[in-house]
Order: sequence, then structure tokens, then C-alpha cells
Amino acid sequence: MVVLDERPSVRSRLDRLSAASVTSRLHLAVVLVGRLKMDSRTVLDLRWSGVDLVRNELHGTVVLPRPVPELFYWHAVRQRLDFILSRRWADPGFVFVNRYGSRFTVDQANVVVADCCKQAGLPAVPLAGLRHPVWAS
Repeated sequence: MVVLDERPSVRSRLDRLSAASVTSRLHLAVVLVGRLKMDSRTVLDLRWSGVDLVRNELHGTVVLPRPVPELFYWHAVRQRLDFILSRRWADPGFVFVNRYGSRFTVDQANVVVADCCKQAGLPAVPLAGLRHPVWAS
């Protein structure tokens, strides 16, 4: 009989954080910074005009591996729903915005990521910290 060890420590920290952040408006940012090792400020500054989901590229230079383009589609759908439900919408041009369309600042993003870390039973880390190799283990 084979018994699989399903203790939380078996899954990588990034896997656990990614699972905890699925309902967050920054789930895609966690994936871009943690998995693709993109700069967190560049990620937070992304505009929809720089996203090409036909070619699966960002700004014509960063190729998006599967399933990242699909995550962008889901993210866009959520943002459109927020837009419809909002009585005030600041700027729909940014990819990462709060429920009112205002772009996330670095400090706001760090708070959201820290909350997701807490949900996953992990120590708090800033969004930029997800590029560190320790998050792959």
C-alpha cells in the first residue's frame, strides 16, 4: 500500500500561496511574479494595451506560457464584472486594480499578498519577495 504524504510542507510555498490567492484580484500577479519571475513593479504597472492574448505576449517581449493566457482571460472577466457593479470606476486601463478600478500600489499589493500568505499558513512576504528562490521550495 502506497501512502501519499499530503502535509502542507510537501507542496511548495508558491503552490500553497497560489491556491490561497485564487479569489484575490492579485492572483495573476502572484503567478507572474512567482512563476515567471517578473518584476513586481512592472507587473503592477501593466496596462491592458500591453497584453496581447492572440500572440500570448506582454509588450511584445514576454512570452506567456500556458496556462497564463487563460488566467489573463479570467482576470479580464472579473474586472469587467467589477466595472459593471461599480458606481465609480477610476481607470480600466490597468490590469491590476481594486474593485473601483484604481490601480494597486506596491503597499496595497503587499497587504493583499500578506493576507494570502496568512490564509496559506505561510510567513508574510511582499509581492516582490516571490521572485526569491525559496518560494519555489
